[in-house]
Amino acid sequence: GFFQIVMLENSADATLNINAEPIDNLNNSVTFASPEHVLTWVRGDAQRGFIVYFKDTFLAHYQARIQDAFPYFRLTEVNDVHPDGEAKARLHDHCARLLATFRRAHPYRVQMLQALLLVLLFDCKHMYEHQAHIARQAAPNQVLTDRFQQLIHQHYLNRKTVEAYAAMLGVSPDYLSHIVKSTTGKGASQHIAERILLEAKKLLVYSDLNIAEIAHYLGYSEPTHFGRFFRRHTQLNPLAWRNQNR
Repeated sequence: GFFQIVMLENSADATLNINAEPIDNLNNSVTFASPEHVLTWVRGDAQRGFIVYFKDTFLAHYQARIQDAFPYFRLTEVNDVHPDGEAKARLHDHCARLLATFRRAHPYRVQMLQALLLVLLFDCKHMYEHQAHIARQAAPNQVLTDRFQQLIHQHYLNRKTVEAYAAMLGVSPDYLSHIVKSTTGKGASQHIAERILLEAKKLLVYSDLNIAEIAHYLGYSEPTHFGRFFRRHTQLNPLAWRNQNR
């Protein structure tokens, strides 16, 4: 799968969703997606901009996993930044140089593209860290929430209760639920369910596994348990949802 960097202009009539969550203000945002994300969009008539696609193997010489070096590609993080006018112009220039180099015949074109891509990624990282710093100052409890969301991403296949994550974080379940609700507007159990549902929907759409195999992969001892969970959150059983969305 591909990593994607999406920077759109003249996009008032376009819509972009990442993991079923809409991205607001497309004209003033840069969106990031990893192969683990589900990115859908409807293009606008006047839409312009850049989309950069690359595989992790393209940066294999860089000694770090992409999601570790550039957290805006993680499922557990915010996947967009909102640059000001000067920063947006700079990102536009980075993308324009990438495109010009891609179209140019040059013996070191690949190496030049790798270097230019890293420049773009690190400039975005600087903006992302600045944005995250402002968010943490505005919400001191964000650190605990971030740790909780990262743990969900790592353990959702075998830990599905608020109590399990609270124990890992060294806080009470009630305290964790209160903090997560206050910082995100959603309960801790909802975050856990959404991560399981995201993986379930990806498997239902993009894999040939049957429902029992998907249930087993997601850590359910019985397919019926998975079926009840899925229906509770989508109002459809897994097979019906698969048939609707394939």
